[in-house]
Order: sequence, then C-alpha cells, then structure tokens
Amino acid sequence: FYFKKKKNFFFLKTSGHPKLGNKKFVELENSKKISIAEHRAERKKGNIFSEFNLENKDDLNVVADFAAFLQKKTEIAIEKLVELNFNKNRPLLLSGGIFSNVVINGLLNKYKNIFVTPCMGDEGLSVGASLWAAYLSGRKRIKTNSLYLGYDAGKNIDVNVDLIAKLLHQEKVVGLI
Repeated sequence: FYFKKKKNFFFLKTSGHPKLGNKKFVELENSKKISIAEHRAERKKGNIFSEFNLENKDDLNVVADFAAFLQKKTEIAIEKLVELNFNKNRPLLLSGGIFSNVVINGLLNKYKNIFVTPCMGDEGLSVGASLWAAYLSGRKRIKTNSLYLGYDAGKNIDVNVDLIAKLLHQEKVVGLI
C-alpha cells in the first residue's frame, strides 16, 4: 500500500497482490498443486474441512504470524492516515469497520482524543448521517444523554409466543412494540 494525497487529504491505496499465497492454485501438504476451482469442489464434497489444522503447532504458527502481520500493517496505515489528515489537538469521532479494532483504538488514544461510537453496524449509518448533516449546517455541538434517539417503547411483557409462532409459520410479518 501507499499514501496518495488528493486536495487536502491523504488516502490509503493498495496495489498488486500480496506476496503470500497464490491466487491461481492451492498447494497441498504433499506439495501437489490444485486449482482454486478444484479446491472449492473438494471442499463442497467434504474432503477439505479447513486449510489449516490449528491443533498442529506449525499450522497455528503460520496463521498466528499472518494475523500478527496484518494487524501490524493495519496499525501503521491507520496511525499514518490519522496523523496526515487530522489535527492532533482536535477530538476525533470514530465508528465502524476498522475502528472495531480495540488495539488500533488503544494506539490512537495514546496521542489523540478519540471517541468510538458503540454503533458499529448499519445502525451507525443513521448516527453518522445526522452528525454529518449537523456539521454541514454549521452546528458546533450536539448535546445528548444517550445515542438512543427513539422513543421509549416499553417492554413486551404480555407476549403470546404461541400466536407469534403460528403467524410466523403462516409467513406473516410480526412486529412487537
């Protein structure tokens, strides 16, 4: 990967294929090479359950080393992107994707005032969209006691489970409020 500057921002660009592995074939333990298509077919037949046996110390070391390599390279890339794009003295709001990585957040937190939203899935899109709209409209601060912005729907105390099962079995749509 490398960093590319466009206007006032730096972006992470990736190019080429990693030097680990081969996209055309899989090498088996006996050094026999089979195509990716053959490998998929063998997996579907149930002849291949996994590419690595994590109970085997050598396989475990390969997988662990690869995971550590990816983690370290990701840490370096994210730290550099934050350093190049954001003022050190300003707080930074992070959400989703790579910012679900606790190790990266810990590293950033050492030199940056960060807040990581707890909404890491699609629910974070609405929070991000509303914050972006507020930013574009000139709002400097948004005060809230909670990220839960809906109304209190109460609890579903009197739920008729048998009726719900029957309706679902009939392919009906069921919603509880």
